[in-house]
Formats: sequence, C-alpha cells, structure tokens
Amino acid sequence: MVVNQRRVLLSILLFTLTLLGCLTIVPVVDKALFKVPIPIICTAVVSFSLYRFSIGQLIVRIDGSRLEFFWKKKFFNFSKIDSVEINAIRKLVIDNDQVLQKIITVDKVITLGIRKTGDAIGFIEFLSEATNAKTIDSWEVWAEKGLLKIAYIANLIILILVSALAIFFILTKGFSSHILYFVLGGVIQLYLYHGVIKGKLKN
Repeated sequence: MVVNQRRVLLSILLFTLTLLGCLTIVPVVDKALFKVPIPIICTAVVSFSLYRFSIGQLIVRIDGSRLEFFWKKKFFNFSKIDSVEINAIRKLVIDNDQVLQKIITVDKVITLGIRKTGDAIGFIEFLSEATNAKTIDSWEVWAEKGLLKIAYIANLIILILVSALAIFFILTKGFSSHILYFVLGGVIQLYLYHGVIKGKLKN
C-alpha cells in the first residue's frame, strides 16, 4: 500500500472544508429530520473518495538488475514510476522505521510512501541487503539540502501565529467555536514538528 503525501495533505484540506461546510449548512436546514443525515452522508462520501484518492497499490517486479514499478489501476491513477537499476540506489528515506518515502539513486529520486506492512516488509529488507544503501529519514534529507534550519524557523513562526489565533478564539468565543478544535489540532502538530526538527538540528 502506498500513501501519497501530497494527496493526503490535499485530502485533509478538502475534508476540513467539507466538515466546515456541513457545520455551516446544518443550522439553516429547516427539517430536523435532515440535520443529522446530511453531514453524516456528506462526510462518509468525501472520506471514502479521499481515501481512494490518496491510497494506491504498487506492484514491484525484479527484472534482472532492475526494479520495475506498476500501479494497480484505479479511478484516481498515480503517476508512472520509471524503472531503476538496483546497483544505482544510494539512499533509502524511511520515516519512523515504518514508511519508505523515497528511493534515491545516483541520478533520480523516486517518491513512494510505502508502509512497512505485508509484502512491503520483505521488499524494504531486500533493498537494504541488496544495495547497502544508507538509510535516512525525511528530516535528514532537508538537512543535507541545508533547509532544516529554515524549516525550523518557519515552523516556529507558524506555531506562534497559530497559538495566538487559538488564544484569540478562546478569549472571544470561549471553547464553543468549532474552528477552535482544528486550530488546536494544528498547534499540537506544529509543536511535535518543532521538537523533532530541534532534535535533528542538535544532531
């Protein structure tokens, strides 16, 4: 199973907008009979569609000294992945020892997002043993490009702004605002990123 990060981010945005739309529509619906089913149905349909949009099934075939990639066809197809020479693989980008995000070769970067489950476990182990590739995570990729400090400063600024926004909502609307819960969720995620990036900078 492959999770496309860009599609996931877009899906989160669309899901949030859908949820906010449902919360806006419900108060203006006249009949109480429809107040509950409308948001439930809309949320369910959007959630299923976004799941199908973000998740793909990747088939990997070893053809001699090459890796061949094929997507299992679906309505929201992913971009084609070019084949790669096994001995050209230099780095494996694995986050939290769970997700193979990228395969970096001498001349290209292959973005995947393969979760370490089922057959994927054997595939990742094969890559590690057959290539002697260096294993790093996404933050180390940023560090190699000299972007980690910039990411730290940008995350800190956004964290401060979002925290200020959360305080503003609490002071003006109390804890009754639906938007506040999304803002607080963003604060928590940004704070976690802050700790991770800070730790990487120290290393």
